[in-house]
Amino acid sequence: MLQAEATVSEWFQQLQNPVFDWLTSVISLLASEWFYVLIIPLIFWMFDKHLGFRLLYVYSFSMYLHVFLNQIVIIDRPAAGIQGNGLSTFPSGPVQAATTFWGYLIPEVARRSFSLLAVLMIGIISFVTLYTGAHLLFDVLGAVLIGSFIVYAAYRSLDWVGGMPDPFRFSFSLVLPCALLLLFPESAHYAGLLLGTGIGFSFEQVKVRMLISPHWSRKFLAAIVGLTGLFLIVYIGTFLSPTVLIHFLHFTFLGLWITLIAPYLFCASPPI
Repeated sequence: MLQAEATVSEWFQQLQNPVFDWLTSVISLLASEWFYVLIIPLIFWMFDKHLGFRLLYVYSFSMYLHVFLNQIVIIDRPAAGIQGNGLSTFPSGPVQAATTFWGYLIPEVARRSFSLLAVLMIGIISFVTLYTGAHLLFDVLGAVLIGSFIVYAAYRSLDWVGGMPDPFRFSFSLVLPCALLLLFPESAHYAGLLLGTGIGFSFEQVKVRMLISPHWSRKFLAAIVGLTGLFLIVYIGTFLSPTVLIHFLHFTFLGLWITLIAPYLFCASPPI
């Protein structure tokens, strides 16, 4: 397996040229964490809040699991082709995120053209990850399998979670993130995002009940207000103490902003 990984890595290194370097730099933007931080809230605010909530929750859990596995799974591998050698690289974060995000949307959209696009996006991001040498083949294959399993498990549990009485569902949104924080504090930011997302959406369903406007003027206004607050919260985080508790609370508030505070402001603003 290690020899096969080294062979694949060497083959991708032979492909490197200025044109491919530029293309991979552009495509890498679609694999960055910022892409999901922006696109998932926009889906929540502008198109379908239920889909946006599920995407944000599944994505956050997937990335929590990625950091967890990245810290506990240490695999000896050849040094060639790996950037930042000496650090654990399994599984590939960009590939796992892409598999989770695009894979979850395939049955939601349920169109052949979109399914092809989703598979193509996962394939392109996997190619770019191998091309840049940030990960080896085992990291990419493992990320695809883990992301696919998370998507499968999420859909299998939808009926079970959706059938819970509201008090039990709210308790679940509290207990799970706190348990994940205690289990692995290094993923405090994703545990906090899970907590804020779950609590925020539970209250939004009861107290706010945001209806997404069909008018694009209202959609764009929601996007501007929502993204302004999101960027401000992220920026404030650069001044905060980098402790586990602060990270947890900071991202809890980010989840609350996306699922509760911003929707409340949208509903409170006058129509245009």
